[in-house]
Parts: sequence; structure tokens; C-alpha cells
Amino acid sequence: MSLPKADIEVSNKYKLTAQLLDGRSGSLMDIGARDRVLKKYLPNSFDYKSADYEPGCDLQIDLEQPLAMADSSLDYVVALDVLEHLENPHRVMAELVRVAKQGLVVALPCMASLQRRLRFLVAGDLATDKYQLGAQHPGDRHRWLTVYSDILTFYQAMADQHGLQIVALKAEMGPGRFWGALGYGLCKIGLPPALFADRLIVSFKKA
Repeated sequence: MSLPKADIEVSNKYKLTAQLLDGRSGSLMDIGARDRVLKKYLPNSFDYKSADYEPGCDLQIDLEQPLAMADSSLDYVVALDVLEHLENPHRVMAELVRVAKQGLVVALPCMASLQRRLRFLVAGDLATDKYQLGAQHPGDRHRWLTVYSDILTFYQAMADQHGLQIVALKAEMGPGRFWGALGYGLCKIGLPPALFADRLIVSFKKA
């Protein structure tokens, strides 16, 4: 199944994820949950669990290793801005598909948007410290420079390889209210969303 046209959105990734999961219920694992913000946006119909590399969540995991979970042991898996941190996102994606019974929501940041390019021109960074080479190894960093066209290719390939149905695709404008509103308005008059999208969020359904 080919990717649908991206819906242009201004809401943040947590609100958009909640929209993609609207009307659904069951067990849900928030992978890379950090401070568990997503839970605040989800209805009580979900049995929410969080997982991250650092302690503080329901489950401490290392995504570079196979997940210690049974096949189809979770109804839904959510991974927001996670895969770009990993050495082998393709293998990790296969693991997420394996443990999900009904579906997945995945988000990847668009690092080559116009606003990030301008930021790099002026300040020499991409509005994140995840690529900086400092005096010490930061521990957590982006290992992939994810851009709009490559993200689309990745999502399509994952759907094809794992027999997933692509339910919806959302292009979150931003970052921030100014860039979000500007990007939304300019995309609505015909400019390509790749210029302004801060991330692409996809909803997959398992066959």
C-alpha cells in the first residue's frame, strides 16, 4: 500500500498521536517515553506502559538488543522520535512490529526543513544538541540525519517488508507556534510540506 498524502497539522506530536489512536483501546507501550508526556493525552481506554533506556519508566530497555517481549504481546506500540537515535532502526522497527498486535505509531524528525536550515546558517546547529561533538561522549545522540523524503521512503519500506497497512500520515509543522502557523499557511496555498514539517508521524495497522 502506498503512503497517503500527509495531513498538514500544527498540533504537537502527542496530540497528533492521540488523534491517530482515537477510538482505540488496549495495552500500549510508549517506547522512548522519557517523562511519559504522551500518557496525559491518551484516553483511559489504554493500559499505558512506558519504556526507556534510562530508569524511571515502567520498563528499562536497550533497543539495540532484542526486546524481551512475546510476539503480539501489546496491542499498540508508539515510538516518537526514537529510531533516529539507534544504530539499526530497521532491526528495531522489526522488533516493534513483532511485539505489536494491532498497530504502531512512529514519528521521525525532519532535520532539513527550511527553519532548521536557517538556524544552521545563523547559529551553526539544527536546533538540537544531538549532533554536537563535545569534550565527552553525550551518550544519547542522533545517528541519522532524517529528512522528509528519506522518512517517506523508510515508512513505505517498513510497510512493504512487514505487511503493514498505512492508516494515516501527519506532517507536524513547526517547531514552535510561529513556524507552525507559517508553515501551515504556506502549505495550504501550495508550498511543499517538506519545507516546513518538523516531523512526520505515521500510523500503521497490522494485517
